Amino acid sequence: MIGVGPGQCAVITGEHNNFLGTYAGKCASGSGAQNNFIGRCAGFSNDTGSCNNFIGCGAGRNNTTGSVNNFLGANTGLANTSGSYNNFMGDDAGYCNTIGSSNNFFGCNAGKCNTTGNDNNFIGRQAGWSNTTQSGSVAIGSSAGYFNAADNNIYLGKEAGWSPTRGANTVTGNGNFFAGVGAGSSTRAGFWNNFIGFCAGYFNCCGSSNNFFGPKAGYNNITGSYNNFFGDCAGCKNTGGYNNNFFAQFAGRCNDTGSYNNFFGAEAGRENISGNYNNFFGFRAGCNNTTGSNNIVIGCSVTLPNPTGSDQLAIGNGSNVWIAGDSSYNIGFGTDVPSGAADPNNTTIVNAGIVTANFLYGDGSGLTNISGSGKWEDAGVGIITTSSIGVNTTTVVGTANSEGAIQAVGNISLIDGAILTDQNIDADVYIPSGKNGLLIGPSTVGIGVTIDIALGSTLVVV
Repeated sequence: MIGVGPGQCAVITGEHNNFLGTYAGKCASGSGAQNNFIGRCAGFSNDTGSCNNFIGCGAGRNNTTGSVNNFLGANTGLANTSGSYNNFMGDDAGYCNTIGSSNNFFGCNAGKCNTTGNDNNFIGRQAGWSNTTQSGSVAIGSSAGYFNAADNNIYLGKEAGWSPTRGANTVTGNGNFFAGVGAGSSTRAGFWNNFIGFCAGYFNCCGSSNNFFGPKAGYNNITGSYNNFFGDCAGCKNTGGYNNNFFAQFAGRCNDTGSYNNFFGAEAGRENISGNYNNFFGFRAGCNNTTGSNNIVIGCSVTLPNPTGSDQLAIGNGSNVWIAGDSSYNIGFGTDVPSGAADPNNTTIVNAGIVTANFLYGDGSGLTNISGSGKWEDAGVGIITTSSIGVNTTTVVGTANSEGAIQAVGNISLIDGAILTDQNIDADVYIPSGKNGLLIGPSTVGIGVTIDIALGSTLVVV
């Protein structure tokens, strides 16, 4: 014992104790052994505590039964009574700790207000300052986790989970992970959040189960939950939107309350504010959408025809659109106006094996491998034409008025009607009752072929 009054009132039965400094271990008593108390009033009240190292003025002053503690610095662990297996280093580190155990506080005022919390690791000036009874938290960095008041939170970086302008609102949400300067600085009741990057989730108050990765990702989020923002300023203006996935720089940057959106690509969905259920894929895909919902955009710099409209589809590259769809679920190829009249300059090719449709619109003039010049018309009661018709021939002689409207090579059979031919009849012919037939010759009736005319019917031969 060296110094003024070290162990002065001590009644010690324990062995191998070293007291050095004014009043170091002054009132120590009991069976405490293998203690080293160095500094004014260090280990002043120790009783049965053993294997402690208290170095600094007032270090471990009130310790009685706590053991295996290491307190280094003025007033470190000053209020500790029975807490054990603690390591406090830095002026006032663990100052208020009484029975909390297995804590590591390194830095001036680190874990200063902790009383009964266990298994905490606070490293840095004022790290974990407000923690009192909570356990299992980690704070590394100046003022990191300063207002922590919950279990199992992790703060990495200067002022992570704390802002000098937030007031005295403590963090009551647990299971948070904040890494980066200012990450999660305003969080209070939010829980199960992961904010990584400079000021990521900076203004988050009560939002929970969010993952913000990147500088200022989710910066303005307040109550939004279940969001995943990855990239510089991704979703940085989101306040209450939830269940969003924004991946890449500025993706969903202006989103405020929009929910259930998926934006993949730098600046994808950048201007969206309140639109919901949108899916945009590609650099700047759907970047002009503001309030529209249920839209799908795929392609680099592809935008929507109506930035406030919903139920739209656009697939292409920039201003070139392969496929577009509108809110009436019309589909267009090579045009962003699928419900309008076909543009004669649209030469987009649709290659398909089989196409089925209720209606096909157009004059047919652009069809290949089909003879036609747009002569047919729909008259309401049937299809009509003002031109001659050739059957089984590529040459029609004369005009409809002079040579006949229908010119054929071979047989033409009209069911329940006339028979016209100028060659051979090599199959049986039947004229039903009450019907008239017409045979235009010269014709040759094949051997064994019959022409049967029912009673009351007539066959005219010309």
